[in-house]
This record gives sequence, C-alpha cells and structure tokens, in this order.
Amino acid sequence: MQVGSFGEPGNAQRLSEQLSDQGFTVYQRERENNMTTVFVGPYATSEDGESAMSSIRSGRTCKACSFE
Repeated sequence: MQVGSFGEPGNAQRLSEQLSDQGFTVYQRERENNMTTVFVGPYATSEDGESAMSSIRSGRTCKACSFE
C-alpha cells in the first residue's frame, strides 16, 4: 500500500526508516517523474492492509503521507 511520494529521495528514506523501525515491511520505487514512492506490505488480505494503514494513521507516524 502506498504511504507517500516524495520529490526529495532523502524524505522517502526517512519515512521508510521510521516505518521499518516500527515493524512495517517497507519498500520504495523510483518513478519516471523523479518521485520516490514509499509502500508498506504486502499483506495477505485487504483487512490486514487496512489495519496497517489504520495503525500508521493513528500513530501519526507519517505527517507527509497520502492516505487515499
């Protein structure tokens, strides 16, 4: 699940480290538009994914995240 996209790779790296430190499986992808997108997962079910996103939101882990 996507948690954020950043024009500055260092911001994506910081978020990835924060989420990883909290036990989330995190990965990044560089986009053709010079953005780096941060994802968590994969999750076995959509319910598991929603639970993870709820945990991220409630912990205010990611002030720059886009929860769509």
